[in-house]
Amino acid sequence: MITRVLVLALVPAIVSCQMDSGTRRPDGYAADRRPIPRPEPVTTSLKRVDAPTRVAVIVSSVTRDTNADGFGDRVEVSALLFDDNSPDPVFADGTFAFELVEVEADGGDGSPLGAWVFGPDAGRKAEGPTMFGLPGYRFELDLGEAAKGMQPASANLLTGFQPANGAPAIMPTQDQRLVRVGPVG
Repeated sequence: MITRVLVLALVPAIVSCQMDSGTRRPDGYAADRRPIPRPEPVTTSLKRVDAPTRVAVIVSSVTRDTNADGFGDRVEVSALLFDDNSPDPVFADGTFAFELVEVEADGGDGSPLGAWVFGPDAGRKAEGPTMFGLPGYRFELDLGEAAKGMQPASANLLTGFQPANGAPAIMPTQDQRLVRVGPVG
């Protein structure tokens, strides 16, 4: 009799355990799990400053063939300016300078492949979203006729920004910004 009472007392406990495990899917995830709410997007105020203190440059890793001749003739570049008062990118009037130089086998800079200078007016036209959607400057560097027949190589993009108000020029960190040049595909 004691055994029957013990068994009858355990049946509701076993049934409730089975009911609890019924809230899980066969793959182990909870069936009643609610989606995690996404954080609200953060908006930044786009400030214009006279003299930014830092520049960051993002470059496409390969050239783009825009004239279908089999050789990459465009390099896509995004530049972001910052000042010391905020972690958000800023805008400033000034001149951007870029130089693409071939990388030698020993890792040093070799012969120049192209140079581009974008003054304040061209800089203003380049303002907008960058490759990753951040506010900044977006440029296309055209290798032109020099791209035709270019041998496969790695090139490093050197960059600088000279503020229009005469403040000292700023350069990005010394990291290499490598681009593959030559035939595409």
